[in-house]
Amino acid sequence: MVLVPVTPEHVAELRRLLATPEVRRRWRAEDASSGWPFDDSSSIRFAIVVDGAVRGMVQYGEEENPDYRHASIDIFIDPAAHGLGWGRDAVATLARHLALRHLAGQPMTRAEALAMRGAGAIHEPPPDTVVLDPV
Repeated sequence: MVLVPVTPEHVAELRRLLATPEVRRRWRAEDASSGWPFDDSSSIRFAIVVDGAVRGMVQYGEEENPDYRHASIDIFIDPAAHGLGWGRDAVATLARHLALRHLAGQPMTRAEALAMRGAGAIHEPPPDTVVLDPV
């Protein structure tokens, strides 16, 4: 399984997956816009590719405002592939990517490091990047 930025070549298969009842139930009419999946600049989207075939999509969004800083991850997988672990792998891969981007850009609080460890993004809080939380 690999994650690749969504390109126009992925759109037809992603739309087919969104039309399945299992995915539509959760994602609703996400693809109603003719510009989908390129119509939302607040989300960074990756196709989940397994053995050369598009099997789903994972996306993230980040809020950079220091008072509300957070990230979110959304995912859908081809219903025919549910239960194979690809969703878990895709989310873990994306969480690691976000953790590494965060580590490269600024120090983390201990709470952020522990949250990333809980998500499987890192195993231990890096001592040289963790700052003390106010007591």
